[in-house]
Amino acid sequence: GQSTSAVKAVKSGGIDPATGQEIYIDMDGNPTFTYNFWDKRVYGDSDPDASGVFSSYLNFKGFALNMMFDYSLGGTIYNQTLVSRVEGSNPIRNADKRVFNSRWKEAGDQVKYKDIADSSTPEITSRFVRDEYFLNMKSLSLSYDFTPDFCKKIYLSRLRVEFMTNDLFRVSTVKQERGLSYPFARSFEFAVSAAF
Repeated sequence: GQSTSAVKAVKSGGIDPATGQEIYIDMDGNPTFTYNFWDKRVYGDSDPDASGVFSSYLNFKGFALNMMFDYSLGGTIYNQTLVSRVEGSNPIRNADKRVFNSRWKEAGDQVKYKDIADSSTPEITSRFVRDEYFLNMKSLSLSYDFTPDFCKKIYLSRLRVEFMTNDLFRVSTVKQERGLSYPFARSFEFAVSAAF
């Protein structure tokens, strides 16, 4: 009876300051150090409340500006960056600074992530579940069409220059590494087109 895109996780009680282990909350509300798959509950849905694309096209005295954005409002995600790059990473190798600054090292540490000496794969818990709202600039192009009078002077019927870029910026409520589940490559292009 639940959504096929529901995000499920075991409720977390955070990191125990005495041991550096994660505290799990079972279905009866009791804290435990034993992870039980059957204690998972729904924390949201990966399908956002609203999502879409919008664009604008502005034209003024030969200049043309075209912008395209996409957005998502209210989708719940499991932040894989925190799992694999912070809590599940090996501090001996190249690691995110949060590995050293935000993981448990000694008794009494009040931190977000488990014992730095624990190299086991983190369990799926509510600590890594986030609601995401984002705005992404998918593409931007700026072009200029030279006037017919100028084109005639250089023996052309048309001359246009254009600058194009994609994925120029992304604003999101969730900080995560991009390109983990899809290719991500920002590009910049400059084009000149001429007609004789």
